[in-house]
Amino acid sequence: DLLIHEDSARDLGVHVGDTLQVTFVDQSTETMRVAAIYKDASILGNWVISLDMWDAHFAATTDQFVTAVARDKTDLPGAQAAIDDVLKAHPDVKAQNQAEFKKTIEGRVNSILVVVNVMLGFSLFIALLGIYNTLRLSIYERTRELGLLRAVGMARGQMRAMIRWEAIIVALIGAVVGLVLGVFLGVVSVSAIPEFNATVIPWGSMIVFLVVAGIFVIL
Repeated sequence: DLLIHEDSARDLGVHVGDTLQVTFVDQSTETMRVAAIYKDASILGNWVISLDMWDAHFAATTDQFVTAVARDKTDLPGAQAAIDDVLKAHPDVKAQNQAEFKKTIEGRVNSILVVVNVMLGFSLFIALLGIYNTLRLSIYERTRELGLLRAVGMARGQMRAMIRWEAIIVALIGAVVGLVLGVFLGVVSVSAIPEFNATVIPWGSMIVFLVVAGIFVIL
């Protein structure tokens, strides 16, 4: 028998009770019956076969993880103690309950987010260089215009304020447009992944980026 994730079942057009011709990595083919279709692929992946079927077609015999169910649901600490006692002979194996396993997965996701944030920092730095070059060029190309304004009576402080506000407006327009497009693309990307059933918009980070852009153009 074969257990199959609902996405793969939908792609193949199969239902419970149907049979499939399954080709393994050793190029052998087995006729298998779909015994169940499940929704959550976070642990099982898209396909589940029996250990006997695995041993017949794969050379790897090391378990990546093992799940256990407590016989007595009212004595979970006792079950944990029994597991820990068994694992004394296997120091490379770590036992976790559901909450701890969830934290481990969250830690992996957070590690990926750290890399993403580092890349985001690089992109922000590049964007700030772009702002700097754009503003420098805008001042350099308007030297005569600015000189004429000073000649007809504009005070030095007025000119500084004009240039600063112009720079802030240009930078914030670019930042707002970029954030709007980024949020739109992010929401579209998340909605395209069935396993993601929640969308969280990082308003705090977005406000920080706006403030950083405004401060940098002033500098």
